[in-house]
Amino acid sequence: MSKGVFICYILLKVYTHFTIENEMIKLLLKMVAIGYLTEFSSGLLVDFGNVSLADKVVLAGKITIIFLSLPIFETLLKIIQTFLSKSL
Repeated sequence: MSKGVFICYILLKVYTHFTIENEMIKLLLKMVAIGYLTEFSSGLLVDFGNVSLADKVVLAGKITIIFLSLPIFETLLKIIQTFLSKSL
C-alpha cells in the first residue's frame, strides 16, 4: 500500500470515527496545503538567493494559517465552555 493511499485511509477512518464537521476538515486541509506551499516557495527563494523574500513568504504563510485557524479556536472555546458549564 502506498503512503498516499494509507494516509487517505487513516483520514477516512478518523473522519468516520469522530463527528468532525466538513468545514473543519476543509480548513485543516487548507492549512496543511498552505504550509507545504509556503515551505516549497520559501525553499525555492532561498535557493535563488532571495533569503529576505523567503522570510516574508514564510511570515505571510504563518499569518494566513493563523487567520484560517480562528474558527477552529472558536469551536474549541465553545467545547471548553460546554464542559465547564456541565461540571459546575
